Amino acid sequence: SSKKMATSWIQYLVFNLLVLSVEPAALQLTGGEYEHLRDTTDILLINFYADWCRFSQQIKPIFDESSDKLSTMQLGRSVALARVDCPVEGSLCRDVFHINKYPTLKIIKYGIIMRKEYRGKRAADDIVEFMKQLTEDNIKEIPQNSNLKEYVKEASVIGTFPSKDGLEYDVFRKISSVFDQGCAFLAEIRPDQPKKTIQFYAKEGSEAFPYTEELNLFDSLYLWVYTLCMPLVREITFQNGEELTEEGLPFLILFYAPGDEESKTLFETKIKREVSHERKRMNFVTADGKVFSHPLYHLGKTVKDLPLICIDSFQHMYVFPDFNDIHVPGKLQKFIDDLFSGKLHREFHYGPDKTDQPSETPNNEDSSSRSERSLPPESSFKKLKPGKSRYTFVRDEL
Repeated sequence: SSKKMATSWIQYLVFNLLVLSVEPAALQLTGGEYEHLRDTTDILLINFYADWCRFSQQIKPIFDESSDKLSTMQLGRSVALARVDCPVEGSLCRDVFHINKYPTLKIIKYGIIMRKEYRGKRAADDIVEFMKQLTEDNIKEIPQNSNLKEYVKEASVIGTFPSKDGLEYDVFRKISSVFDQGCAFLAEIRPDQPKKTIQFYAKEGSEAFPYTEELNLFDSLYLWVYTLCMPLVREITFQNGEELTEEGLPFLILFYAPGDEESKTLFETKIKREVSHERKRMNFVTADGKVFSHPLYHLGKTVKDLPLICIDSFQHMYVFPDFNDIHVPGKLQKFIDDLFSGKLHREFHYGPDKTDQPSETPNNEDSSSRSERSLPPESSFKKLKPGKSRYTFVRDEL
């Protein structure tokens, strides 16, 4: 009996040791460990969570299962899933990743925090498939001795290398993976040509703009490609609307009629020439007026009124008075400045500022009647922001 009891006691100890030695499938990450993991992992998916958040509780076992499945696969890249407890690691969540909802699944590719988050189905197989797609090369190989310009159909970065084995090609491959939109990446492999080059073509028929720095320097090539390939003006759709709105910057929007490429080109040109420096406080977007007819309806407009420019501050929408004023230097800049000075909102409530009123405008109009008459339409695009059926927002803690 005592022998049986001793055996049971040993089994109990072994069982507990085994249980206690099991690590979570996804790495538990602290602020001090983040930089090392970032620098030693090709592709990293981090789940930023809070234990008290029910959505975080729901995704935890799914995330662990995803990590278990990925650990058995040969993907050709170092891949890891990790999680960060935001109430504990506040600085990492707040200052580095600007987390404002739980759970948030952020992607880091080759040390670069991607704008895009994982927003797919919260199922292990879907997360695994998403990670597999992130490991795929984003380079189209073109035949040797080709006329490179013949393969340029859009903004393109083309590299010529003697083989795929060198450090220069590996850096080019990583850069192409980071920039999965904005530019096409093409490579010509020429064993007979030891010279390595990287060139940018702005569009079909354009001349080559060569990269002149060292080809094996990731940071240098990244900055060069970022400047050339990150679109200043983006098309908003229902697919990317949540992602764009979550960036938190007001929209300067061109609503265009289907097929009106001329107005889109004009808008993009004026943005680049006159207000590109405002990209840190504005998002410049174009929207198909037929697809986004609902915001137009709230502005009292239809497709027949297009093209039309407006600002959506995520509180209210303000219409640029006359599209043709886009040709007047400084008009777009003033429109943006008037948003941030509060003038657009103030004038919607109280009428034009006295300094802007014509002399014949009556000054004795009751301010409450003006306010009632000219309340700005509410934001329509804020409805594209992430929903409370999938996330707990940080401000909900307050």
